[in-house]
Amino acid sequence: MSTESPNAMTKVIIRSLIALYTNQAQVFTSPTYTSKRCFEETLNMTLTNQQILFYECPKKSLLSLTRKSNEGQIIGKISLIHTKVQDNLDEPSKDRGKTLLLIETLDFRQRTFVILFSDKTERNEWKNSIKNYIIMAKKKKFLGIDLKELCQLSGEEIPPLLLVCIDTIKEHANDMIETLPPYQVQELINSINNNHEIKNMTASVAWTILKLFLISLPTPLLHPISSFISINPINVELVEKSIRMLPTEQRLLLDKILEMFVYLNNVDPVKYAPHSIAHSFALYIGWVKTESIPSTIYDIVEFLITQYHHIFNLESVHQKRLSKSFTNSEQANKFILVNKTDPRKCTSFTDREDIAFRELGAPNNESDIPSKENDVPLTIIFENLSK
Repeated sequence: MSTESPNAMTKVIIRSLIALYTNQAQVFTSPTYTSKRCFEETLNMTLTNQQILFYECPKKSLLSLTRKSNEGQIIGKISLIHTKVQDNLDEPSKDRGKTLLLIETLDFRQRTFVILFSDKTERNEWKNSIKNYIIMAKKKKFLGIDLKELCQLSGEEIPPLLLVCIDTIKEHANDMIETLPPYQVQELINSINNNHEIKNMTASVAWTILKLFLISLPTPLLHPISSFISINPINVELVEKSIRMLPTEQRLLLDKILEMFVYLNNVDPVKYAPHSIAHSFALYIGWVKTESIPSTIYDIVEFLITQYHHIFNLESVHQKRLSKSFTNSEQANKFILVNKTDPRKCTSFTDREDIAFRELGAPNNESDIPSKENDVPLTIIFENLSK
């Protein structure tokens, strides 16, 4: 299989599918609910520019005893930009070198597929092709991509488009800056995702792009948000401590955005009062998808603006220690995931996740957690989870 043939079909066997659910975005260390299924399901698998597709295998005709011409119905989809491919370190000896892990991670659900290929050569070809397609898919996307990955793809500490937006806003600080209406926002999203040049980059367009980018991140810029909303009373020392816990990519972008807010406030202290900016932008910097936003986040963002120079001057003092302690976001995550809520206490999910969650028989509360799962056909699981 080659990357030039995205529609090539390969027959594979799905050995197992593990689905993890959580009530904390992107935190799967202690899932709220786990669905584990083992199969020997034969499907046809193919690649598109944005997805891995699974089809039912064509059935034999009872009259001609030949295969039908159709390729079967699609029963499963995996989004490439949310997927990584890994070797299966737990494969049995009979399958040595022939299985592959596909791990798709969304906000509140992570699915791990164990795929069995006919031989080691075919498996390696698919592994390389999927990796290449993932890279190509992410290069064509801007919204919804992990900040660290986006920086790696661009080769910059901060994604270039965001720098253009920030500079545009600062250059036109005296203009009327407002968030675009919904119909213009959709046009803007289409242009960004199709990698089209943004024409007529006004301050309002730049302001809207910045908001779209922040709200589309897998996790908020102030993540984990619990370390900020739990600060009481709000003071420089505690806020600065929480800032130091952020991964490097988040701190750099937060620094740049806050510096822009301070600049705007210097241009027009009334129009760009810290309270007004916090009211407009707090929900995009410190959102929580599973519950209402606590009012504390507005106070935190306003405090970050008013105390920007003091907080980030203090932060620079700790830069050497940060570079050693947080050489990558994985190390940072190991440190910041200490304060976790009880994963068995389910909160509300987004509509799509909640539907999939309930249809799989997931519990609504702790007392409903079953001692043993009921069998659910593979097709049903795909239908519920792959949209």
